[in-house]
Amino acid sequence: MRTAIRVADTEGLDALSMRRVAAELGAGTMSLYRYVPGKDTLIELMVEAVFAESAPPDAAPGDPGGWRAGLELAARREWAMYSRHPWVLRVIATPQPPLGPNVLADVERSMRAVDGLGLDPMTMHWVAIMVSAQVQGSALLLVNEVETERRTGVTTRQWRALKAPMLQEILESGRFPMLSRLHEERGDAIDLDEWFEFGLRRLLDGLTVLIESRRTGPPHDGPPLDRPVHDEPPHDRPPHDRPAYGVAPTGTESRGGPGPADTRPGASGDVTPRGGGAPPQARSLA
Repeated sequence: MRTAIRVADTEGLDALSMRRVAAELGAGTMSLYRYVPGKDTLIELMVEAVFAESAPPDAAPGDPGGWRAGLELAARREWAMYSRHPWVLRVIATPQPPLGPNVLADVERSMRAVDGLGLDPMTMHWVAIMVSAQVQGSALLLVNEVETERRTGVTTRQWRALKAPMLQEILESGRFPMLSRLHEERGDAIDLDEWFEFGLRRLLDGLTVLIESRRTGPPHDGPPLDRPVHDEPPHDRPPHDRPAYGVAPTGTESRGGPGPADTRPGASGDVTPRGGGAPPQARSLA
């Protein structure tokens, strides 16, 4: 398992195959099939292993602000996981994610963080999905930065240096005073870790309003109070066609890549971290 994860970390999920893992182990390809029936199962086992790496402790029951601390911990752990293993985002952020015990335990942990706060089970599940979706959306930029550098050989810092003269000329035209002010104060780079933390804090601030409103009223056991009423299922899809467990998808790609019918924007390829899986130390977005 460690060999397969190392290949995915350093070269991407597309480079992973039973033959490649066997070669790395110095074994025959067919010998691996005695333990794993195929690549899809191997990937699911890899995801389980990655989720088990650093499961966070549960928030202390009854601790003031415990729900927020628990969700913050879960979000930062997921962010760090995508930093170490960017290929996991491609596998998890799908309508059909792996449903192994460690993946489900991650969702269970986030739901438990907001248990006892007046939220019904569906709303607690939506909270868990919402927080994970925030992480996944932010991680797309981190993951795509690594993939772009691997594909082009050009780092983000080098790319910004190439684009700087053109950007400076545009900003000096006076057409974009807000962006010009930002550029003067902060330059042309936004630290991704700082941006992630800002988005996470604002999301949890909004969730605080919801939780406080539920605390002042009786528990609600029916459908979520915030759920919109539709005459027809949203997007013309039966509600039960949508995933009931796991983390929220941020794209439509499958773990093998976008399919022929995947014409919506946002489907991304696999990525790997620089330096054999080490988290980038200076992540930034031009």
